[in-house]
Amino acid sequence: MQLLQVIWEFLLFISMPWQAVIVLTLLLPLVPWLILRLLPWLIVQILRLVLILTQFIVEFLCFFEYKITQSIRKNKKKPPEIIYILSDTLAKIVRLIQYLTLNAKHLSQTTFRGSIPSLR
Repeated sequence: MQLLQVIWEFLLFISMPWQAVIVLTLLLPLVPWLILRLLPWLIVQILRLVLILTQFIVEFLCFFEYKITQSIRKNKKKPPEIIYILSDTLAKIVRLIQYLTLNAKHLSQTTFRGSIPSLR
């Protein structure tokens, strides 16, 4: 912490463009970490978010399909065969999304917990 304070006090006496150059030079060793660790982690987190939103949309469509078939059955009619095919397809999509979400969570827990790989 003391080292950071000394560096910061040193930077206060330097003009602004040179401050930026010095800070970027000091942050340069962090670039491999950002590329090798942060970017893949961010991609996995975005994938998990997309999968959760997709699952919500598909489950909403399943609920909508259920309400349609329920109203058709109340009128003592048989729903068209395409509704059953759509229902089966949506259920399989939900299972696939749950499987992919589980794999993304497992990937996040196992891959990004180790040490930072060396650049050789």
